[in-house]
Amino acid sequence: MNIRRIILTGGLLAVAGSLVMASTANATRPPELKVSPAQVPVNGAITVSGYCPVNADPAGPVTSPGFAAPITLGKTSTGQQDPSGTGKVVAKPGTYTATMHCRNWSSPVTATFTVTGSECRLEPGSTGSCGWITVSPKSAKPGEQVDVEAGCLNNAKAKPESAALTGFVTAGTRHWRATVAANAKPGKHSASVTCPERTYSASFTVSGSGGTTAPAPPVKQTARVPSGAPETGDGSFAALN
Repeated sequence: MNIRRIILTGGLLAVAGSLVMASTANATRPPELKVSPAQVPVNGAITVSGYCPVNADPAGPVTSPGFAAPITLGKTSTGQQDPSGTGKVVAKPGTYTATMHCRNWSSPVTATFTVTGSECRLEPGSTGSCGWITVSPKSAKPGEQVDVEAGCLNNAKAKPESAALTGFVTAGTRHWRATVAANAKPGKHSASVTCPERTYSASFTVSGSGGTTAPAPPVKQTARVPSGAPETGDGSFAALN
């Protein structure tokens, strides 16, 4: 009987010890906020997970200027993982900070992420990828050259095209040099690159006109008799003298 009591007591002590250790570990774990993925295309989905110490639950949703709306953290179905939530990022590329506040905790908990410049929507089973295109400078005259950078991440053969640009010459990896067409009309134009998922475009402006402008013809001068000058006749009576 005593042996059973000893075994039972030992088991209870072991369980109690493990609970104390777990509680101590949770008490010493600092607050933490994670975002995934760290780089998100514009309007893409992002997941955040956060941990606050015991008796310091999150005081409201996770916020960020890079979120389309605040993201609320909710317990997972197992209840064993950190609370998490999913939302969307904004359409403006840049690096942003996500912020979570824990109750009874003096400092906010933060994590950074980057919104990349191109939206990518892959179809199921597709091998395509995001693409991009830029034209520099943004304004040029007919006959002037511009730099065009374009490509698809998984398609090295993609090339840019534009009705207002001619003579594309390779100037590097996914880098071309082109000339503004002589007949390009002043105004807004675009260059594009077609990837498996979609076509990406960039705008530029054709300003003025190329070449030199012919000088205007000289204005024909007409002799004018000064007002009040004496009239000398046309010489019709000279033969009578």
